[in-house]
Amino acid sequence: LTDYAQDALGDLVFVNLPEPEDELTAGEAFADVESVKAVSDVYSPVDGKVLTVNEDLLDSPESINSDPYGAWLITAGEITGTEELLTPEEYEAFLETLDAADSDATFSMKLKRQTLSTLNHLKGVYDALGNT
Repeated sequence: LTDYAQDALGDLVFVNLPEPEDELTAGEAFADVESVKAVSDVYSPVDGKVLTVNEDLLDSPESINSDPYGAWLITAGEITGTEELLTPEEYEAFLETLDAADSDATFSMKLKRQTLSTLNHLKGVYDALGNT
């Protein structure tokens, strides 16, 4: 999750993660997070397969709040459909357009886009390590 998303959700108290080898489908939920405010789906921005899950989050979901980029949810492989992912610059520009009075439905759409950006970053790290 992005820093923006964890901040908007509030204190996280539960994380439901997929299993290794589960299929990821762009635009579909692959996990959910529960905060003191609500339960929110986490959407995959790409097609692929779950390689590993961060099981530490099952016991410490609050670590997403304290270190959203260090508290990764999954690693993914066999990734396709990356053409529409946001660059870091596009994501920053998107955040600048957010209005604090947005409705829950708009927030959900924005959360999906933020997930796309985060997974794009993770794909770049994955690719940099020589994996494709």
